[in-house]
Amino acid sequence: MKQYYPLIFCVFLIVVSCRHKSDQQPFYTKKNSVQYEDKSTLAYKDCLELPADTSTTSDLPGIDIFKDRKSGKTYLSFLSPVSKSILIYDYDAKICIKKIPLFVDGPNGTNPNTVPSMIKMLSLDTVAYFNFDHLYLLNGEGTVLKKFNLGRDASSKESKNESFIAKPNPGTYSPIVHYGDDLILMCSYNSMAEPQTMLKDIIKINYKTGKKSAYFNRPQIFDYGYWGYNEKLYYLYGALNTKENKVILGYAAEPFLYSYDLKNNRVKKEPFIGSQFFEEINPFLKNREDVQKRIDGELMAKSAEHEICNPSYYAIFYDDKSDTYIRAAFLPRTKEEYRNPEKRFKFKCTFLLFDHNFNKTGEQVLPDFSVLDFRLMFMLNGYLHVLNREKYNNNNDKLFFDRYQIVKKP
Repeated sequence: MKQYYPLIFCVFLIVVSCRHKSDQQPFYTKKNSVQYEDKSTLAYKDCLELPADTSTTSDLPGIDIFKDRKSGKTYLSFLSPVSKSILIYDYDAKICIKKIPLFVDGPNGTNPNTVPSMIKMLSLDTVAYFNFDHLYLLNGEGTVLKKFNLGRDASSKESKNESFIAKPNPGTYSPIVHYGDDLILMCSYNSMAEPQTMLKDIIKINYKTGKKSAYFNRPQIFDYGYWGYNEKLYYLYGALNTKENKVILGYAAEPFLYSYDLKNNRVKKEPFIGSQFFEEINPFLKNREDVQKRIDGELMAKSAEHEICNPSYYAIFYDDKSDTYIRAAFLPRTKEEYRNPEKRFKFKCTFLLFDHNFNKTGEQVLPDFSVLDFRLMFMLNGYLHVLNREKYNNNNDKLFFDRYQIVKKP
């Protein structure tokens, strides 16, 4: 038996090495990227026009959808930092029915000029408003009913227990999810922490009791390199599947998806969903030991160029009409395009379609950022709504949302 020990040991090393490599290397698969049954696409349907007054611009960093069970009506709410207010529209009537003020200071001050920020309507008279490190409950007059600190306070006894929670970064595509008496917020940033896998990227807070808990450790891909000092590729995006009470999650730098079960707080890794137009997303630094703690302007500029030229995954949407998901992704760009002022912001975005079993069913590239504003999108009533920049620039008395529908190919 002893004569076989060297052979057994070599086999063991090979197995461990292969497993270690497969665990550590972000990898690309042709299935669900270039190999898929191409049977659906996004087709332009029409344009939704909403009135905009002189204090309303297209600078709307937060969009939320609220369906009133009592009346059956659907409402759109927009976070408007320019007018320092939350605008609430009746979707079917296409009118603004309410404007909730956001006060800068005083007893109801929420410092509305800072980011990140996001809203979640709990009712027509109550809205959750996240701004920087704080979560507020506001009434219809903008009065602060409750205030929760979601940042880490060095003087707090809980700060040590919260040291592994990443920084909350809710937004239109990282929505605040309302489930029971809980609000669920997605996190990002904290890219300097070691190891990255110790960070938890979901915070749940009971808005009645203030009790907080954290879930979902950041995946290992972020321990294998450094994706940039601007931290855009660390963003976590998500969409609520209203039929199954779960949130589908995906990072900007990773093709794999995750599902977060709201009932039992469990996170499950889901299949690879990739684009046919690019493969891997490369880190800014392949070795995390090369990360510099002191960052100058030149280094930030190099990092920004890398992050914007790199492809990246983006918003996720769930269409309850067709039981289909959409995952947006920014296509790669050359350094020449980035350095050209006329081309710098002409981002191109592709939209990946996949069913509830995570089988890719289609992919569609929409007009670039000179036409459509990919910062302002939402899914409602079977349509993907995207703000049309061209139409808005020609008539800023209205917000123009082009509507795209998921259709089967003939």
